[in-house]
Amino acid sequence: MSEGDSVGESVHGKPSVVYRFFTRLGQIYQSWLDKSTPYTAVRWVVTLGLSFVYMIRVYLLQHMIKYRYIPFTHGKRRYRGKEDAGKAFAS
Repeated sequence: MSEGDSVGESVHGKPSVVYRFFTRLGQIYQSWLDKSTPYTAVRWVVTLGLSFVYMIRVYLLQHMIKYRYIPFTHGKRRYRGKEDAGKAFAS
């Protein structure tokens, strides 16, 4: 392999800044995973707790999170709640 053909290497043979950044980011992420691995029960409790909080939120607000993509929602009728359901469009 000639100089600079390796993944993440610049023309001069040393790793590029972007490659080093993402390598370091991956190392940090992996170290956090390694530190949390022994705490299986704690991770399950936190996951179930967050899921329960989300279910309570959905129940209290009576709807899920709604995402809108701006270019497709401009000029369309907005949902105004249960009283608006089933009415005919006036456009």
